[in-house]
Amino acid sequence: MPRADKGALPAGKKISDFITRITVNLDDDEQEDTGDVLTRQEKELHQAARKNDIKRVQALLSSGVNVNAGNQVDRTALHWAAGNGNTEIVKMLSSHDANIDGEDKYGMTALLWAAWFGYRNTVGALVFSGANATCENKQGLNILHCAAQNGHVDVIQFILEDLESFDLNGKDKNGKTAFHIGAEHGKLEPVEYLIGAGCDVNARSKDGSTAVHYASKNGHPEVLTKIIQAGAEVNERDKDGKTPLHLSAEEGWIDIAEILLDNNADVNADAHKCTPGAHPKREFVKGQKPVDVKKEVSPLHMAAQNGHPRVSKILIDYGADVDSMNHHHMTALHLAAQSNWYDVCRLLIESGCDINALNARTQTPIHLASENGLNDVCEMLLKAGAKMDVADKQGKNPLGVAARGEHIAIVDMMIKAERYYEMRKGVPEDQEEYEEFYEDELFAYLEEDEDEYSDEYSDYEDDDEFEDELVDELDKGGKAEGDHVVDGKDKLTPNSPDRKESETGSSRASDTSGYRSATRLRRRSHNLDGEDFDEESADLNGHDPYSAPSDDFKDEDEFSEGEEFSGTYVSEDSVTIKAPQKSRLRKVSFRQDRSSETQHIRNICFKLATKYLKSNEWKRLARIWKFSEGHIKAIEHQYAGTNSYREHGYRMLLIWLHGECIARNNPIKGIYEALLTIDRRKLADDIRRKANAEASQSPRKCAVS
Repeated sequence: MPRADKGALPAGKKISDFITRITVNLDDDEQEDTGDVLTRQEKELHQAARKNDIKRVQALLSSGVNVNAGNQVDRTALHWAAGNGNTEIVKMLSSHDANIDGEDKYGMTALLWAAWFGYRNTVGALVFSGANATCENKQGLNILHCAAQNGHVDVIQFILEDLESFDLNGKDKNGKTAFHIGAEHGKLEPVEYLIGAGCDVNARSKDGSTAVHYASKNGHPEVLTKIIQAGAEVNERDKDGKTPLHLSAEEGWIDIAEILLDNNADVNADAHKCTPGAHPKREFVKGQKPVDVKKEVSPLHMAAQNGHPRVSKILIDYGADVDSMNHHHMTALHLAAQSNWYDVCRLLIESGCDINALNARTQTPIHLASENGLNDVCEMLLKAGAKMDVADKQGKNPLGVAARGEHIAIVDMMIKAERYYEMRKGVPEDQEEYEEFYEDELFAYLEEDEDEYSDEYSDYEDDDEFEDELVDELDKGGKAEGDHVVDGKDKLTPNSPDRKESETGSSRASDTSGYRSATRLRRRSHNLDGEDFDEESADLNGHDPYSAPSDDFKDEDEFSEGEEFSGTYVSEDSVTIKAPQKSRLRKVSFRQDRSSETQHIRNICFKLATKYLKSNEWKRLARIWKFSEGHIKAIEHQYAGTNSYREHGYRMLLIWLHGECIARNNPIKGIYEALLTIDRRKLADDIRRKANAEASQSPRKCAVS
């Protein structure tokens, strides 16, 4: 193996990436020494110096071995002895003309190695033997930096008390002092000692960071508290304009954020570009153009964008502006919705943010969620009443954006939502049903296993699974010969929208444990055999698919929204759930209905759409049922071949069925009347006859006359 080049470290690397514990086995070191870099005696000298074998070192030195022979990374016997605290051997090697200030490949001298590993006596022996106490490695780290990074207070004490005029605030090539480095690595004792020695607690590195920045970014609460107690400023900015609170929000450090806020950190500080030391609220910086206040990036933006709901909640509790905008006019909700951080989105919505805020492209949060195919976030925004008539700069409303992206599940949810809100117009606020929202309930779900529920409640997640389910449903309902032949297949094959997966567990890529609708649609069914359509029959026994929900009905899903909890949930950080308050989310689901209660009527809708309706008839039915042209166009956007109309018809029927269930109408009656309107009396009569025949066999089925 050719000898490694000396010089600068590879781009993007730090000395800590290369410094390994010197006490590795000699065999490991010899892997680097191929190519006869060292002779056999020189290797033995390295081994003896590392293992503190004084007699063997003496014998080798007496034989005239080259005391300064270096291995492939230019490490000598003196480096090995110093890095292992073998002080007597260090003295022996020094007395035999060892190069006391010799550097290895990374610029580390024996003195730096001894300070790095905290061997005070060895440091003293080297200094008294003439080692350069102000030496630095290739990153500019001196012995005080090395000792502070690794928490060696006794070495720091020796340096500051026994060495004359050592610069307490000396900086490495990144402008970091020993105090910065100790804070960055969470070394409390060195930080305390350096404060006591009078270091500059507000010193800045080259990027404008202070020790408060480093402790905050790396999550060291005890160190941060000590630094603040020493008088360090908590609202200083680095060269990117970030305060320590920005960094803690970005990284998700809950305790750090609380410490900073308790010490008067500016919760609404905007991280625009400005000179270090500029006042957080300053709009003009000397020598620069006036700061555009619209270019702010608040700590809440950073917490939301990086998916940290707990930190976001703390910031909001301390008065963060939930509607502040960054330079793209993006609010925290825009950022969270775009990145699929479900929990953050819910927190922001329940905290009263503007769910219809416009960014620079005149997009609302639901535009961004639909653009990225984020089903769960979209449904939550729909349940919160997000506007659907807002056009972005390309003239697309959220429904158009979802259709353009072939996000079928979202398109269908949006149409259901628009029809739902149209139906609810004029209903007094106090008669609307809303979920109950527990202030800390949000965080009780962060540790739940989302995979447990993802398959059952995902929308069109798997084409084959969806097809098989539909065929199974029809088989259970009595499949007629020749049914479900679509494009030569015996299955319906709808396209499947991409479901976005997040990088972390706290995002919601599928409809999982914490946030499903609190109520399944159980509505009233009427057996109208022998009666006029206007006459209503008595309630049937049992829970009918369309029976009105009883007052004592509870969703049996353990983690669904709005359920009535028994006992007390305690979040990860032992925050007890507070009293429930009214949520901003309506108690309704816009998802695809897969409940067993509606399977029978969905079977009928499937047969109707895929076997009996002609290509244009589903549109005629849609217009009768007051679907807008925009709704029809959005459904039609999905193209799966010449028989796409069958899938379009089935989707339209399911959307219509959603509204019928909520309105407590009889869906069989609605289908019958609509078919009569489009002159399909025979088909209407056939459906009525089949429905009545099945109803006579099972009182749970709908019937018409």
